[in-house]
Amino acid sequence: MNDKFTLSQNDYEEAANFLDIELPALQAVAKIESFGSGFTDSHKPTILFEGQVFWKELSKRNLLNKTLSTYKNIDDILYKAQTRKYYKNGDAEWERLNRAKKINEEAAICSTSYGMFQIMGFNYDICLCTSVLEYEVLNFASAKEQLLLFCKYIHTEGLTKYLKDKNWKTFALRYNGPGYAKNKYDVLLEQYYREFKK
Repeated sequence: MNDKFTLSQNDYEEAANFLDIELPALQAVAKIESFGSGFTDSHKPTILFEGQVFWKELSKRNLLNKTLSTYKNIDDILYKAQTRKYYKNGDAEWERLNRAKKINEEAAICSTSYGMFQIMGFNYDICLCTSVLEYEVLNFASAKEQLLLFCKYIHTEGLTKYLKDKNWKTFALRYNGPGYAKNKYDVLLEQYYREFKK
C-alpha cells in the first residue's frame, strides 16, 4: 500500500503528543476500531453504513415518508431498529452507502462511520469540519487525516482524559456507546494497550 494509506510511527507519536496521552493507548484504539487500517483494498475509506441512523437522518429532514413511498428494495439500507444482518464490510459496504446517497447524500454520509476510527458522519462538526461533505473528503485524503479527525473528535468531546487515566470503561462507554460491554470494548482496549506497552 501507498504510504498515504498507512500511519507511520511518527504519525502516531505526533498525535499522542498532541493529545498528551501514552502512545500505546492511542494504538489500542486504532487496533480495536479497524485492525490498524482505515482503507479498503481499493483504497476507499473503511466504512459501516447504519440503516437505523439513516432512518433518523431522513426523519430530521422530513424525507422519511416520501422515501418509504418512493423507493423499492431498500430494506437493507433503511430500517428502524439497529441490526447487523445487512453489514457487508470492506468495499461491499460502499454499495449500500452509494444507494443511500441517491436518496439523500448528506443524510447518507451522516449515517456512516468512516476511516480507521469509525467516527459517524453526523459528528462532522465535532471533528471541526464545516460540512459532512468535507468530512467525507478528508477521510479519503489519507490515513494521517483520519487520525487528525479522531484527535479533534476526542479533544472536542473531552474524552482524552479517559485515555490518559486508562479509564477504559468510561472511554468505551463515551466513544462506543452503551453496547460496549457486550463487545468487550473496554477489555480489548486494556489488552491491546498492554500489548503495545511491551
